[in-house]
Amino acid sequence: MHLQGLHSGAGGKPVVVAGDLNCAHQPIDIHDPKRNLRSAGFTQEERDSFGTNLLSGAGLVDTYRMQHPQAVGYTYYSYRMKGRETGKGWRLDYMLVRVCARTTPVCHSRCHRRSN
Repeated sequence: MHLQGLHSGAGGKPVVVAGDLNCAHQPIDIHDPKRNLRSAGFTQEERDSFGTNLLSGAGLVDTYRMQHPQAVGYTYYSYRMKGRETGKGWRLDYMLVRVCARTTPVCHSRCHRRSN
């Protein structure tokens, strides 16, 4: 990822960053935040860096959290812990956008729970 380009404004162009970013940014993005404070992907340092480098620092918006501020939605479930069966997961995949005057607002952003 080219953070320097994101921080410089990318020439005023719309920006989309999408994928598995391996960080559950907020406590609502992980099943058991208190027990996972020292788990990779949920340490305070990772969460702070996510907010500083991708959100506030690069001017990006988390589309799912913007549209669903209180919704619990996960994108990763541990097979070993049978996370999908028990509904215990992490939200590690994101669609971050920089909304500018020329872009169309995001219409839908969802986390789908599939059984396969």
